Amino acid sequence: MAPHELQDRAPRYSMAMALRFREHGEAEWHLASTLNVSRSGVLFRADGPLPSMRREVEFVLALPVVG
Repeated sequence: MAPHELQDRAPRYSMAMALRFREHGEAEWHLASTLNVSRSGVLFRADGPLPSMRREVEFVLALPVVG
């Protein structure tokens, strides 16, 4: 990764929470958990196989209430 790419990355925040995901168009949801999040993406880990690279993925998660 070039130095300018590192500077342009959004800050990532460690956040562990459950989520559900599926490849776009699939009926079945799979369980996973987040490792970190940013405004540009979510890094998550799943116990089963993940969708192919460069495929659209839908996910649902509930962000915690801070207050």
